[in-house]
Amino acid sequence: MASLSKAGKAKVLIWEAQYMVGKEPSGALLLKVIIRESHIDSNAMTAMIRTKLSSLDTYIVTIASDITEFNQYGKLLVQLLHTRGETTTDLLTNLFKGYAAASDQVFRSYIERKLETWEESGGDDDTMSADALMALANENFKIMKNKGTWNDPSANEEKITALSAKVAKLTPSST
Repeated sequence: MASLSKAGKAKVLIWEAQYMVGKEPSGALLLKVIIRESHIDSNAMTAMIRTKLSSLDTYIVTIASDITEFNQYGKLLVQLLHTRGETTTDLLTNLFKGYAAASDQVFRSYIERKLETWEESGGDDDTMSADALMALANENFKIMKNKGTWNDPSANEEKITALSAKVAKLTPSST
């Protein structure tokens, strides 16, 4: 019991009836409770990490499509899986899905081309690794940011803005 953290003790103490024999704690029974509780915690955490990986398309929106931050988050989730002895086989699929939800149309087109190339290869991870895709996406993002073209309005959006301005000029004000 002395080797447990405060949080660990709190999780174990609620199961006191399962490791007490009379008025004495049983070391073997206590160990069984500790292992069970840590295993449950590990399974729940693994499920949560997998859910977050499959929801990268909703995450990217919350960070204003910052590709560098997105990649760091994805790598962190994968690292958390690895520390639990787990792996993911659908990381590339989740990355493509996340990048496809980015706010910049030109970037999304770039990612679509990468996806097409990967799909044409039969989805072979030797053709495109997750790390390679993240590096390419990040490089493209940085180039666009440096050029000042990230999230530039498309030609159609510019036309709509110009037409809206013309309509606003033609419409009498209500003041």
